[in-house]
Amino acid sequence: MRQGNALRTFRGHVGPVTTLSNSLLGVQDGSPTLASGGIDGTIRLWALASGQKRGQPLKKTLHAHGLAIKQLVVPE
Repeated sequence: MRQGNALRTFRGHVGPVTTLSNSLLGVQDGSPTLASGGIDGTIRLWALASGQKRGQPLKKTLHAHGLAIKQLVVPE
């Protein structure tokens, strides 16, 4: 496994991230979007555009789950 520096840090979940979407959610507002689920019961949508300002990749937080999110699947 290759080790190196992190290219980007995404901050937002309270606690560990337990899953990432199996693929991108498409392009929204000109940026590819990825979803993450956490032990905090939230799903967060992240902009992956490299031109984003540092610390601004979080697009939306969905609060509807009382338990940890264990799996996210994007239908193809």
